[in-house]
Amino acid sequence: MLVCPKIVGLMCVGLWLCGTACPATASWGARSKGRVNAKKTRKKRPQNRKNRPRKSDRTQRLETIKQLPVDKQVELMLASRWAPAQALSLLRLCVTRHQMKAAAQIAEALLARKRISPTLLAEAAEVLGSDHRNPLKLRLWERVAKRGRLPGWMRPLYEQGHFDALLAQGHHDKALSLLNRALRRARAGRARPLWERLVTWGQSTGNMREVQTRLRNATDPDAAILASKLALSEQSSSEGLAVLKRAFRRFPGHRLLQQSLMQELSRRGDRSELRRVITKVVRLNPSDPRPWLAYIDAAIVARDLPAAQRKIDGLLKRYRRHELLIEALIDREQTIGDDRKRIQRMFEMLLKAAPEQPNHIEAYVEWLFNGSQNDRKRALIVLNKLTHLPKARYDGLSRSAAILTSQRLHAKAEATYRAMLREYPQNLRTYRGLAQLLARVGRQTESERAWLTLVALKGKSTPERRQLATEARQGVLELYRSGAIIEERAQRLIAQIKSNELSFGSLLLLIDLDEDQGYRLLKTGFDDALPQRLKKIAMTDAQYLRNRAKAAIEAVDLKLADALTNRLETVDSSGARRLRIEMIERALQRGEGQKATELERNLLQQHKLSARQVLRLADLHLSHDRRRRATALIRRAAELDPTSTTPLLRLASILRQSSERDEETAVVRRVIARSVDTEEIQRAGQRLLTLTMMSGDADQLLQWINQVSLRHPRRELIDRFRLLAYDVWLRSAQLSRALGQEVKDPPHTHLRSALTSADLALRVRALRQLISTKGTLPIGEAKKLLSDSSHTIRLLVIAALANSNSKQASELLAAQNHRGSWTYRVGLFMALSRLPHTVASEKVLIAGLSERSTMIASMAIVGLARIGTEKALHRLLQLSRRRARLKLALAIAMGAIASKVSDEQLKTRVVERLAGWLHSTSSAASARLSTALLWGLAALASTPARTLLMTRIVALSSSTQAMASLRLYAQSPAPSLSARVFEVDIASLGRHDGHHKVIDAILAPWIMPTPEQDQQIGQRLSAELLPKIKMLSRSQIREWCKGVDVSFLRGNSLWRLCSPHR
Repeated sequence: MLVCPKIVGLMCVGLWLCGTACPATASWGARSKGRVNAKKTRKKRPQNRKNRPRKSDRTQRLETIKQLPVDKQVELMLASRWAPAQALSLLRLCVTRHQMKAAAQIAEALLARKRISPTLLAEAAEVLGSDHRNPLKLRLWERVAKRGRLPGWMRPLYEQGHFDALLAQGHHDKALSLLNRALRRARAGRARPLWERLVTWGQSTGNMREVQTRLRNATDPDAAILASKLALSEQSSSEGLAVLKRAFRRFPGHRLLQQSLMQELSRRGDRSELRRVITKVVRLNPSDPRPWLAYIDAAIVARDLPAAQRKIDGLLKRYRRHELLIEALIDREQTIGDDRKRIQRMFEMLLKAAPEQPNHIEAYVEWLFNGSQNDRKRALIVLNKLTHLPKARYDGLSRSAAILTSQRLHAKAEATYRAMLREYPQNLRTYRGLAQLLARVGRQTESERAWLTLVALKGKSTPERRQLATEARQGVLELYRSGAIIEERAQRLIAQIKSNELSFGSLLLLIDLDEDQGYRLLKTGFDDALPQRLKKIAMTDAQYLRNRAKAAIEAVDLKLADALTNRLETVDSSGARRLRIEMIERALQRGEGQKATELERNLLQQHKLSARQVLRLADLHLSHDRRRRATALIRRAAELDPTSTTPLLRLASILRQSSERDEETAVVRRVIARSVDTEEIQRAGQRLLTLTMMSGDADQLLQWINQVSLRHPRRELIDRFRLLAYDVWLRSAQLSRALGQEVKDPPHTHLRSALTSADLALRVRALRQLISTKGTLPIGEAKKLLSDSSHTIRLLVIAALANSNSKQASELLAAQNHRGSWTYRVGLFMALSRLPHTVASEKVLIAGLSERSTMIASMAIVGLARIGTEKALHRLLQLSRRRARLKLALAIAMGAIASKVSDEQLKTRVVERLAGWLHSTSSAASARLSTALLWGLAALASTPARTLLMTRIVALSSSTQAMASLRLYAQSPAPSLSARVFEVDIASLGRHDGHHKVIDAILAPWIMPTPEQDQQIGQRLSAELLPKIKMLSRSQIREWCKGVDVSFLRGNSLWRLCSPHR
């Protein structure tokens, strides 16, 4: 088959023209693909070689693609054959411009590629930024791990990056496993980043004790440094110093370890040990004596200035050519005092050690200028050395001129600048210094001429040259302002435009003058009237287009502003978008809401804005009270950048102002879940706690925190926040229970965390919650809390243990120190009386009988009333002879204990003692004491005691006591003590109401019973007494009924019998 060469040539030209005319559709892989086709073409059709696209054309096509928006570039790259290196560079560009969606597309494409270098994957993971919660980072690192053996130089990068991603995304076990493998491979002294990540792991998981133990036991100097820092943070300086000393003995040459040990010794003021350490360090590296600076600093801090100066003199004598040491010693000498002769001698030594170092000469000259007249003369001599440096003459001249200017030696400074212009005419920075000097001395015309030399630009210039021109325009503008000649100079520049004599730099100066005067100097159509030479440059210059577009916006010429912005789009797309936002702002300021909406719609449809730019639009609407539109834009910004918390914080602020609490709560939760910033999490958490207190959903908040904390990168902050949330729950639960609402208890782990927190108020509330719900406090936690320094905490722990009904709790309380405050001892005795009997608890209560305080001894007696044995009864009988004030408590205790013993002789002694007290009690005695004595007799339930009760029914003149005697007589079975009467709030005991509350709880049913209790007592009395009373004569019945008040038995048969005789 024959093919005409002319037809083939025409086809190639057509393809080339298509590629040139449509650069936006050109392939990213066109360059490599073109080379392959070119080889085939050269082999088969050498006559078509001249029709191949030139290299400059391909470069121009790629440059055209690079000027497109980032998302468009990504779209073109993924639609063609692309190289991984090109994808990586574009990924870096996407992240720089905060185009995270486009960056995610490139990362996915890299992961989907079958053959790719692990180095490139690792670089892509690093490029994605510092937010390790990004799932793509973890996938990239895992792909790196699957590539097999890694180069040695890349392994630390992989280990650290992969660990950070695993930890940030909640894979704590995998992160620790990876870290352990890395630490086993790492050499001692070169694994500091790995040890730091182990500390981060411990802080995130709450295993700092395990981490500290591992750091102390590790044979690595970096681990020892971190262990020391952790110990110092916990106020354990001795332990931290011991760790550093142990590591220094093993690794004396580790520089960072040396510095850490010397800093700690210097901080502690241990100069003798510091001297020994520095001597060893300098012996290891004799060429570097700078460790002695730490010793000098310690002497200065201790105000031992002679010792510091002796050490300075010794170092100067030994190290005359060590410029870094001499420079540091000069600083110390100036700190000690102002001995100018010593300091001058040290500066002279410094210049001999480094004669060509301009920094040392400059420092010496400035120090001399601050001295006497002779020192100023010497300064000029030394300053001359700056101008004769062979390798840095221009820098020396520049420094010399600046120093002369600062010292107001203007003539010498000007001469220096003129000399620089003669020797270095190409270095335009000289004009800047000269112009500033001339303006300072009032020579405005010459200063303007120097500035205008820098203003002149010739089309495309280097960034450094453009920066100099910008500074020069600002300098000229300041001159014109001070002379009030801005309009005059502007008209002169406009005249130069008409004569086509104006440079592009002067055109930019004219634009700046117009901006300074509020865009009123240049008329409409100024851009069209420019000469073609300037117009060609101006219409491709971003700075010119930006300023002219601003002028059009100020002049309300939106059509011209739009045209200029479209031109700016090809040069500076981000600047063009900012200008379009300014156009919207100006429309809003003029009250043209419809126009602003139209501009905004076009901007959002035609351009893909970043989240930051969308937030800027939202701020504009907020400033003009368009809250609904602002909220919609902020939501859009949050979708554009799902990793940022800035849009969410703005949205939460708006919702707070509009009192939309439910939605605000959801948004604030998203902020906490996304953020890694400490201050941001704390502010959001505080607001969330406030919202929770308003809504009362503390239990839901705790559930949410438990879910979030598992994968949050700042787990230690979330754990602290959980404690605060638990505190809120404690407060709300108390109110809910008071209102009769059902409250679900959170997991016990929250209580344990609260009890171990450093917040005293939180621990108090947690213990009160435990007491109110009658929860069980673990014995291990109770042991720790009983040694707390807070008296309130110890008392609440005692109250919590009193609810446990455990012998272990009783033995723990009995083992405590009983020599505390009166409330502590009363609370302890009260708790022991509620807990089961143990030998130790009875021993403690018996020991409490010897207390001088009647209140404390009474509480011990009341406690024995419930758990005391025969041994305690003997002790109470002995006590009853000596302390009459304790009769009230003794009567109840002896009766309660005697009812449980089997020794009848002992019971008789108790009855006799109680009977003796009862007979000696006057009619004016309190009802509580008489009732307590009667209660003790009734509790014995013996025949002598019941007989004595019956005789007292008639003998007592008080109707209240007689009625109590009747009730006690009728009680069956005999009255006894139960743990319920001891359920007193131990934490809120008053000074004198500890035992009174218990005694009142025991006697209240007999002094002030309920009607139902009285009815039952009446039935039992009638059944027992009515048959016996009916056997008496009428006169005897009359006398009995007059002596006994049976009014509380109203309606009973016994009451009906006695009612005619009352």
